[in-house]
Amino acid sequence: MGVGIILKRCFMKKIFVVSLLLLGGGLLQAQKGATSSRETTSSRETTASRETTASRETTASRETTSSRRATSSRGATSSRGKTSIRDLTSNRGPSSRRPVISGHRGGAAVGYPENCIPTFTHTLGAAPAMFEIDPHLTKDSGIVLLHDETLDRITTGHGRLNELTLAEARKLFLKDARGAVTSYHLNTLEEAIKWAKGRAILNLDIKDVPPVMKADLVRRYNAFDYVMFTVHTPQEARFFYDYDHRSRCSAWIMDEKEMKAYEQAGVPWSAIAIAYVGALSKVENKSFYDMLHQRGVLVMVSGAPVYDKEEGAEQRAADYRKIIQDGADVIESDRPIEAAAAVGVAATSAGVAAGAESSKH
Repeated sequence: MGVGIILKRCFMKKIFVVSLLLLGGGLLQAQKGATSSRETTSSRETTASRETTASRETTASRETTSSRRATSSRGATSSRGKTSIRDLTSNRGPSSRRPVISGHRGGAAVGYPENCIPTFTHTLGAAPAMFEIDPHLTKDSGIVLLHDETLDRITTGHGRLNELTLAEARKLFLKDARGAVTSYHLNTLEEAIKWAKGRAILNLDIKDVPPVMKADLVRRYNAFDYVMFTVHTPQEARFFYDYDHRSRCSAWIMDEKEMKAYEQAGVPWSAIAIAYVGALSKVENKSFYDMLHQRGVLVMVSGAPVYDKEEGAEQRAADYRKIIQDGADVIESDRPIEAAAAVGVAATSAGVAAGAESSKH
């Protein structure tokens, strides 16, 4: 065989081997690519699965947290009691009626002055309550919470409040139920309205603040559902209703004749949340209470002038219970914690103890 033929055959074999090697490399590369693709897909699927699981766990965690917060919120509202007038006036009927406590002048106690936001907070820590408060004008038409026209009994100041500017009045310190000076200062009505939202209902008593000034402030804070106005006559109630139909009043209605006077004046009963019927609870007033209940109005008896002044705690407790047994819904008291404990609406066992302590004044 010639040398040329031998060389040619060797050359062809090399080409064949190289081709096989190239083909094998291509197959191997394709296999690696397929494997890589499968691994990438698997990795993506695993990642997606992990993300889905994490998302579900996060959602579940958020829902659980939200549920816990909602439960906590409901529990807090329950411990404070009614925080809107709408809820308050739904508290009617023998099966659903629960006694309501109103802190007269905010309910002063040892270490806590009357008409003072820290005092309201102290009371709510022991019992659900609303608060009757007293807005008064300063020399420059500021509105502060103070029952008396003069400063001496309740503050470290002297003379008349309306002789001081708001800034001057705010420098004074308040005295507690025993007359001891505290670290607290006069609060403004604006501060009280801002504080009360979601916490408590306020009842603004009649002092020297013009009705329109009170109504303007309540409207400014859209507070008609948790701030009501004390009125003594149908004409006063009619003013607030005409000013804004969302206004709600605590009205002095001592008998059926006065009740009819509100109807004759065109005051709708939806504008009257509470009827103050006096300082004495009388079982013979039951039919009158029923008339008010039929009109959607709660009945309030004030313990401040008489029952709060009883010497013994047991006698006071019996008096508070009788108010509710006779058919009233609301007890207004200078001793709100003690009254709440007596009628079974103290928030905690600590509230009973606090009531006993506050009763010492």
